[in-house]
Amino acid sequence: NKRKRSRFRFENMWIGEPECREIITSNWRSTNQSALLSIISNIELCCSNLASWNQSKFSSLAKDSKEIHTHQ
Repeated sequence: NKRKRSRFRFENMWIGEPECREIITSNWRSTNQSALLSIISNIELCCSNLASWNQSKFSSLAKDSKEIHTHQ
């Protein structure tokens, strides 16, 4: 059973969070790859780390929002 990989979405609420900029800045690297491969690998790295950060920082917010919508 393969689990479907969810699509990454950048959340507008992250823009006001200083950690968001720090994650992107610290994970964006120069590489010896071609420009396109470098961009792709940097985006993948940033997406992975932003998704982990989002889960740890905002997981209770998402849970609360889901509960509110199910009770309306």
